[in-house]
Amino acid sequence: MNDFTMDTCVYIDWDDYDRKFVYHEVGATCTNPDFSGATYGGTVTDLASTPIIYSFLREGIYTVQIVAEDGGGSREDVSNTFPVSYEDCGSPTTYIRFARRYFYLADTFQRSKYIRLSGFANINCPANLANTKSWSLNRVDEATGEDLTAVDISGLTTNKAELYIPTRFLLLGFYKYSI
Repeated sequence: MNDFTMDTCVYIDWDDYDRKFVYHEVGATCTNPDFSGATYGGTVTDLASTPIIYSFLREGIYTVQIVAEDGGGSREDVSNTFPVSYEDCGSPTTYIRFARRYFYLADTFQRSKYIRLSGFANINCPANLANTKSWSLNRVDEATGEDLTAVDISGLTTNKAELYIPTRFLLLGFYKYSI
């Protein structure tokens, strides 16, 4: 937004009923047909120097679209989808079933058997129940519990609630897994 010209028009569609705004300098001609009837929100200078504050009229999933155009035919647009809820929407908390807090109390597994790890997420925003897990696995020092090396698990499915580690996949040793 720092390199706009005097004929730049910035359009914002809040996806909240028909709430659309246009920002432009005095004298700029803004004629994007997708934003006909948009409310004048101020100058592009104001938009570039102050945060935009908008209050949605109801809960839901919204896709906000921002389009910037200038008289020379240049155009840039970006959109973002997110939930709006009256509930407290904090970061989700995750935990691993049967996890151990201290490495020296860890479970032992036979290399000849597969290992199944289960992770759970507590989603603190009821408007957005979609979630993806991401597992990581590190080899740790047997004496101190400090991470030694990350284990390459890219060949495993690591974006689900359960992580299956095939037989003989890991070398003998201590490992720390996290979600």
